[in-house]
Amino acid sequence: MKLTESIIKDNNVLNTFVEKKTESQQIKVNHSNRFVKIPVEKIIRLEADCNYTTVYTQTQKFTSAKTIGLYEELLDNDVFVRVHKKHIVNIGHIVSLEVQKTNAEIKMYGGKNVEVSRRKLKNVVKKIETYRY
Repeated sequence: MKLTESIIKDNNVLNTFVEKKTESQQIKVNHSNRFVKIPVEKIIRLEADCNYTTVYTQTQKFTSAKTIGLYEELLDNDVFVRVHKKHIVNIGHIVSLEVQKTNAEIKMYGGKNVEVSRRKLKNVVKKIETYRY
């Protein structure tokens, strides 16, 4: 492959990625044999269960056969933060962060408590402090 062809190909891949990131104010979830578009701002949290991910919105939950790592790459890391190997949360839906000696926990709107791993705690605190509500 010539250098110019390589540059054009790389540029096309980059443009496709950017289009997906900018147009992606919604994510598509394959739920119950149909695709559902979920507006990103309505997502409260995501929870992993092996190779499945449950996406929780304000009113519903959707189970997808995609890994939580894929959703971590798709979602804006200024708004969403991985707090545990099983959880990604929308910072805008956090009520409080409670840190104790041996563990930390996030209280979400809707009453759900989400465990924060010790390894990710510093990053979570930093993201919450810099988030613009």
